[in-house]
Amino acid sequence: MTLMKTIIGKDLSKYSLPVFLNEPLSILQKSAEFLCFADLFEEAVTEPCPFRRMVLVSTFVASTQWFVVNRTSKPFISMLGETFEVVTDKFQYFGENVSQQPPIIAFNARGKGWELNKNVCASMKFTGTQVNVTDERLAELKLQIDGKEEIYTFKSPMMVVGNLLLPNKRYMEGCGAITVENKTLDIKCEMDFI
Repeated sequence: MTLMKTIIGKDLSKYSLPVFLNEPLSILQKSAEFLCFADLFEEAVTEPCPFRRMVLVSTFVASTQWFVVNRTSKPFISMLGETFEVVTDKFQYFGENVSQQPPIIAFNARGKGWELNKNVCASMKFTGTQVNVTDERLAELKLQIDGKEEIYTFKSPMMVVGNLLLPNKRYMEGCGAITVENKTLDIKCEMDFI
């Protein structure tokens, strides 16, 4: 309980937390998981309508929230310089931990006609009853459409982990507004996670 009083309102990445709060994955491994929906990018590359491409990219961004349902444990922070690579028939992912304090990972993923780049620098604040996890950095997605490049940018929504002290009742959900933007054609999609 003393630890809880000490860390209210602080960034949790600077504190050692009990191991039972951690998931048996590194942050690099967890960041690669959401690419199981990368087939949406392959579909977007072949889609002639720019508005339907925006829908496919926005669907990908929203689909990443599927991974947070009932996954309330914190991943282990990777060692500085640690890398993780995934190669499938649909995409290649390469991530590296580039900073320890604050923990920052950078990754590149690419498939047929698309490339995704992101630096993840999540900050966690403990409010007393929940943890708010935010990442203000933009992801950049490049799609090759008829020999031309379209660039999309988006952020991840804020994640809230509630009921921290009740392991069987703990929950995690995305909240807040995010914008997926096609920088090339000036098309935007706004989503609100409530």
